Amino acid sequence: MKRVSVIAMITTASLLLSATAAYAHPGRTDKYGGHTCRTNCAQWGLQDGQYHYHNGGSSSNSSSGSSYSSGSSLNLPVEESHEHFNVFQNGKLITVLHSKTDAINYAKQYSHAIVQDANTYEVLWDNIHTQVFQYGKYVNDFESQIGAVNYAKGHEYSSVLDAETNSVLWHNYPYHVYQGDHYLDWFHKKEDAVAYAKQWANSKVLDGLTYEVVWKY
Repeated sequence: MKRVSVIAMITTASLLLSATAAYAHPGRTDKYGGHTCRTNCAQWGLQDGQYHYHNGGSSSNSSSGSSYSSGSSLNLPVEESHEHFNVFQNGKLITVLHSKTDAINYAKQYSHAIVQDANTYEVLWDNIHTQVFQYGKYVNDFESQIGAVNYAKGHEYSSVLDAETNSVLWHNYPYHVYQGDHYLDWFHKKEDAVAYAKQWANSKVLDGLTYEVVWKY
């Protein structure tokens, strides 16, 4: 009997260790004790984009009130939203919220604030006071960087500056290619300018706004 009990205990322990190893994959968890699988999901027995819990995390949406561990991830109740929105002020992260509306309302309390989708890094809202210039001449003020950039995109040789710091936030000045001091061509995208410049010895690429050399051969 004792020998059978020992064997049973060893078998049970092995199964528990196997289950733990199968779900002990890396990744930071949220305040609910879970996260969304983004990479190598099949390796862990999950689907791409599947939300699951770790370390005995649970969901308040369960009618039975039972706790859902990582081992039952394939049948977990889905939380209403696993979106995350970062709120920045002056470039510093001040909070992370699950609701876009809540994030924007929170950000409105601060000046020079930005709301960013934590998954795509897209800036969804901001109240940065900006100014648009075209050919180096002032055009207009805008209450947000998003509004200023959307306007400037329709005008060549435009730039968007932070009205407080005068730093350039965006511009569509082209990149100029030179061979030595001889001007060759210009491109709107840096990568296109560099690809062209690589055909020529002693070449360089200049930023059309700052005239800074951003690449040279």
